[in-house]
Amino acid sequence: MKILAVLLAGLSFSTGLYAQAQFSLGARSSPNDAPDSLLGTWGTGTQCDAHRAGDISSPSLLPYEITREWIQQGFIYCYLSWIGYERAGDSVTAHAWAQCGEDNLRDYRLRLQRETDQLQIRWSEDFSTPQLQNCD
Repeated sequence: MKILAVLLAGLSFSTGLYAQAQFSLGARSSPNDAPDSLLGTWGTGTQCDAHRAGDISSPSLLPYEITREWIQQGFIYCYLSWIGYERAGDSVTAHAWAQCGEDNLRDYRLRLQRETDQLQIRWSEDFSTPQLQNCD
């Protein structure tokens, strides 16, 4: 079974086989595994102010929208497949796969870490968001 998991790990998410294999091998990949405290609209202070005012004039002003199945910022949508999460007091750390794009899909491993009322999102090794606050 480990050999199957290693072989399937090399396949692209675009085939859908890797996500199916994770689920069948017992990994937590159901959208229902998303912790409720991470869902909602998250952004910097400026992004939250623009969101509340309905200002969509610039992509940099758009906050992140996180649902059980999607993470979105403006017109960029990524499908989420939750791996699992841990709670420790007021802290929640969750891991998910994100599949972004339409014609040319790109996969990321996300780490979402919430400390009290602040959230930070790490996208693979590519980049991290600044500390985000809940805009809802």
